[in-house]
Amino acid sequence: MGNLIDLTGKRFNRLLVLKRAPNRGRSTMWFCRCDCGTEKMVGSNVLILGRTQSCGCLCLEINSKRMKENNIGRKTHGLTNHPLRAIRKAMIDRCYNKNNKFYRCYGGRDIFVCDDWRNSLESFYKWSIDSGWKKGLSIDRINNDGVYCPQNCQWITVGENSRKPRTMHKGKLKEGITDFSIKNKLQHKVARKLLDGDFTSCQIKEYISLDRTGRRFFWRKFERN
Repeated sequence: MGNLIDLTGKRFNRLLVLKRAPNRGRSTMWFCRCDCGTEKMVGSNVLILGRTQSCGCLCLEINSKRMKENNIGRKTHGLTNHPLRAIRKAMIDRCYNKNNKFYRCYGGRDIFVCDDWRNSLESFYKWSIDSGWKKGLSIDRINNDGVYCPQNCQWITVGENSRKPRTMHKGKLKEGITDFSIKNKLQHKVARKLLDGDFTSCQIKEYISLDRTGRRFFWRKFERN
């Protein structure tokens, strides 16, 4: 059996080797990070022989360039399984789908997605990569009453997003979920349900003042409605 070649810290085109990963059969695997921020497991032989040079984004760019050079008008974006596709879909859904449970906090407050992002996944992908997107970050509107567009958005951690003030569509209460839950000794999921739900500031204050039995009846009352 040959000696293991430590690839930690080495770069193979767009892939940077981070650390060892669990073996897959007889293949020695490594956790790698692509320049675009995506992480994936890759085998030693595949890296050394140059069979994989990115997470898939390099192939996307090459194919896109080839299509443009050959004047091919219709092309697929190659981002079907990319995390940014799901983030964009959720963003559009809460702004335009009235059946979405968060619609009242977004579309219900006249918050919408700019035409460029709504019409083009590639445009949203390019902005995200240029703006430092990495797996695990959350899209944030700098002005909480503004729309989703390049000038008003940034990528932040989930914790930072939870501490940002919420502007309710009823009442005047503005407070971040994390700060609100700590101050009122509530579970994070309960605080989110109150701040992101269809409750006025008076109803939220009423809930906080109730004992355990009263809170149970509070939820039953609104579930019936």
